[in-house]
Amino acid sequence: MTEPRVAIYPLQWFAQPDGRLDFSKGPATRDLARQVRTAGFTAMHAFPPDTQDMAEYAEQLRAEQVGPAPGYLSVPLDQPTPHAQLRSIAARFAERQAVLGLTEAFVADEFNDQRVAQPGIGAGADADRLARVVERLEVLAATAAEIGVRLCLHPHVGTWIETEQEVRYALAAAGSVGFGPDTGHLAWAGCDVVGLLRDNLSRIGAVHIKDANLAAIHEAARAQNNLFQHVLAGAWQEPGRGDVPLLDVVELLRPTFSGWWVIEVDRAGLGNPQESATWCAAWAQQHLSAGATT
Repeated sequence: MTEPRVAIYPLQWFAQPDGRLDFSKGPATRDLARQVRTAGFTAMHAFPPDTQDMAEYAEQLRAEQVGPAPGYLSVPLDQPTPHAQLRSIAARFAERQAVLGLTEAFVADEFNDQRVAQPGIGAGADADRLARVVERLEVLAATAAEIGVRLCLHPHVGTWIETEQEVRYALAAAGSVGFGPDTGHLAWAGCDVVGLLRDNLSRIGAVHIKDANLAAIHEAARAQNNLFQHVLAGAWQEPGRGDVPLLDVVELLRPTFSGWWVIEVDRAGLGNPQESATWCAAWAQQHLSAGATT
């Protein structure tokens, strides 16, 4: 077995007191890469400032002996954005990813107020709106594919592609899109995580390994808390510290999967960001490295 490609999306460093993420308030690229490397990772999710030259960004990572891993394109897919504008957005994103040598990236709908207020339950589901959302998703994916980057659908709590039914519909209707599942978001939304991945195994280009405290999520839902209040209640945990069947996912994917494993914790459940990332790296070494057993 070849050594798996493992990275971190170091969101812990950008978590704010209100449960949100603010990428303007975390470490600069080289400082963050240095901390990621100290924690035990040799690659991190690529998220350069929008105006930064990509060659310069790559050099900043390289200076800290950290490589780039698939980035993330988020677009409000429920908005009536002209297809020409969507193609422009996708082309620019894909071109910047390609400079880093990346051939896969995550793509997601943006948050909407209704589902942020009632996360994980498919609030306000509407078949016609979902069809429009997926049509725009297909435009993004087809455009990026022309540049050599496969966009992989990243279902996310708080968006219009949240429930298992919505995920399955999107994958069936958008032929150009790959699958970039997030184990934690799927579990939060009540999906059969392993079954959904098994049924779409050939579509998976990258995966977010994320654990979740489902008891905390259910309690926050009973209190009618919004998405960010769920986060503050401890929804996210480091891998192995929550309830998501991560080892079952690893057992399913490892025999044939050659894409990226990106470990993600939106808010440190264990100590500070550095301690959280160090735990994540140790878990990856134990369960994802070549020769590891689940």
